[in-house]
Amino acid sequence: MAVPRQIQIVSAFAALYLIWGSTYLGILFAIQSIPPFLMAGARFFFAGLIMFVIARTQGPLRSTWAEWRTSLIVGACLLLGGNGGVTISEKFIETGLASLIVATVPIYITLLGWLFGMSPRPSGIVWLGCRSYSSDRSFGRQARSIRVEQSMRRRRFSAQLSKCFAVVSF
Repeated sequence: MAVPRQIQIVSAFAALYLIWGSTYLGILFAIQSIPPFLMAGARFFFAGLIMFVIARTQGPLRSTWAEWRTSLIVGACLLLGGNGGVTISEKFIETGLASLIVATVPIYITLLGWLFGMSPRPSGIVWLGCRSYSSDRSFGRQARSIRVEQSMRRRRFSAQLSKCFAVVSF
């Protein structure tokens, strides 16, 4: 396997930041004029349609009914819990906070998988990553003003609730 050049690595990170960042900004703009679940559903529909067309050009489809059923169940969970929760939460919280909450999902999945015996104990580097994220959050919390309006607390609660739904659906 060839070692990637630095320009490829930088380009990959730039694409990640632009695509991921623009997703949440796009959601924010879209839900100002479209109901959140309709927007998320349309997004899923068109993404699925594009992937279906690409797969169809690769040859005949060989999916069984069981695979379609599983895909429908997973898609419904992602739409109603994961992406749907994010689109609903962006009605109440800032876009940056929504993307930060979604970025924590791998940490929760890692820890929950270990706690429920579905994966091995996380290695030292994984614990270090979880700890550094936790430190960054506590530092940011201290740097902010201590006073938080009650409406802001409700928004954060809504975001936490959406995150719980997202974690369960993933």
